[in-house]
Amino acid sequence: FVVFNVGLNILLIPHVSYMGAAVITVLTEVLVFVTYTSMIGRMLEFRFNPTVVVKALVASALMAGAVYSVRAAPLIFAIALGAVVYALLIIALRAVPPSLVRLIGRDTQ
Repeated sequence: FVVFNVGLNILLIPHVSYMGAAVITVLTEVLVFVTYTSMIGRMLEFRFNPTVVVKALVASALMAGAVYSVRAAPLIFAIALGAVVYALLIIALRAVPPSLVRLIGRDTQ
């Protein structure tokens, strides 16, 4: 990762200045994330489900719209609204299996 980052910084910074450094930093972080996620997924025998990712992105976009619509309200209200909207959408879109939702809702005492 270091060689990737430093090498591209040496190539791009003279031509595009701090924007090049910013782009390379983001690309390096994406590379690190993908590499480690892949390694951890194999170790834990995790199967990637793109449907869940799409549902989470839809829920995130709708939550962002809800939060944006109350941007003039106090911050704590916008945060609470965002949390409630996202949680309800994740359940409604079945991004989380219903069995897990029931498990979360159980009394743990």
